[in-house]
Amino acid sequence: MKRRLTGILAALKREVFMVLHDTNMRTILLIAPVFYSLMYGFIYINKTETNVKISVWDEDRSNTTRELIRKIDAHQLIEVENYSTSFSEVRENIYTDDVQGIIHFPKDFEKELKRGKQSTIKLYLNTTRFLPSNDINKGINEVVFNFNNELKEKFFASRGLNASLAEAVIQPVKEDVRFLFNPAATYGDFIIPGILLIILQQTLLIGLSESIGKEREEKTLGELYRISKKSITSLIAGKGMFYLLFYTVYSFFFFTFNLYLFGINMNGSLLLFIGLTILFITTIIIWGIGIASFFTRKIFALQTIALTSYPVFFLSGYAWATSSMPELLQQISLLIPSTPYFNAAVRIVFMGAGFNDILPEFLHIIILLSTGLAFTFIRLSLLLPKTLKPEQLPEAVSS
Repeated sequence: MKRRLTGILAALKREVFMVLHDTNMRTILLIAPVFYSLMYGFIYINKTETNVKISVWDEDRSNTTRELIRKIDAHQLIEVENYSTSFSEVRENIYTDDVQGIIHFPKDFEKELKRGKQSTIKLYLNTTRFLPSNDINKGINEVVFNFNNELKEKFFASRGLNASLAEAVIQPVKEDVRFLFNPAATYGDFIIPGILLIILQQTLLIGLSESIGKEREEKTLGELYRISKKSITSLIAGKGMFYLLFYTVYSFFFFTFNLYLFGINMNGSLLLFIGLTILFITTIIIWGIGIASFFTRKIFALQTIALTSYPVFFLSGYAWATSSMPELLQQISLLIPSTPYFNAAVRIVFMGAGFNDILPEFLHIIILLSTGLAFTFIRLSLLLPKTLKPEQLPEAVSS
């Protein structure tokens, strides 16, 4: 036990020295996580869009359309950028991306309303950008809905109905929508935790892969194995301990300071979240060492792992439900530790989930950790003897 502990501490000390004396690794492990977590967070700090610009094409030019335009412009999601009676002019605005939508009031709009007939407002949306188009659609619907109710109330009031009875006639069934876990229904509250999680995972993987890649490129893996007392367990534990400690601190910092800074509540247990994160980080380290051992140069490690960032994020099911993916991709997603982790972490942060609620995800990560240990141990047991000098070969590989 003492020999193994000595090997672990020697490998840990060596890893700290390597990181502190390698510019690329310092940047990836010490600067990138903090920089990216703050930069991406501030991009979404407003959380929701406001004043999305639209054009108005008004062929009626009546008091009613002017009132409606004023109400639309007053909505927090919408800003009326320009007003025209010509379609060619407003169409040019949407093609040049100056506005994200066009609202059209047809001729005789007010006249039809006064006759008690239905009149139609047309809304043209630039759906190549789904967030602005959704916000415009939401804002216009709210304004028109309220405007319709005002017209109906005036109509029933003219027939002698009081306000409460008129409201019951207008809306015999009234919905009561309650947002449970993202009360403001903002995009920022949704995306920021996901960004923090992917920053944790990818900077860890890139830094660890660069470390192993450097060992192989500089042919120092045998030295690492030697100072780890020729114990694969000590090598993994010593090299991985630095990353485990460092990224546990990062996760605590991200989900206390960063969430507070960006106005997002941690609704669940921080202790449970950190415990789950430690398990996740350990799994990533184990798999990362095994996979990175195939890279013989640092640059290959950096390029390959960097390219996995988007696939891993989307396959995790955070941005798009895995149930809506092709069956093959669903199966692949189950092999990625971030899939169960992201699912459980978000439920802890937003929904206040307890341990029993995330037990399936917890067991999923345990299974991935176990298979990762087996894979990495077998891989290193085949690789490490080849790194030893001839005089060191007689000593057997130990666990």
